[in-house]
Amino acid sequence: TQAVDRVLATIACHSAVRVGQRLSGTQVDALLASMDGAPVNAHCPHGRPVAVELRRSAIEALFQR
Repeated sequence: TQAVDRVLATIACHSAVRVGQRLSGTQVDALLASMDGAPVNAHCPHGRPVAVELRRSAIEALFQR
């Protein structure tokens, strides 16, 4: 039901990595590994982006190359 979906979305959001929260290398690896098996939605239930795609040229521009 929609009520259950909202509760699950809220639980997932509250357990998410927060802005400014530092992760160890092991935690980053575990997070990325867990994301590999999940269908990816580009936004959280609140509409915030969870992933972005950067072209190589955009990355090079960030490093002035």
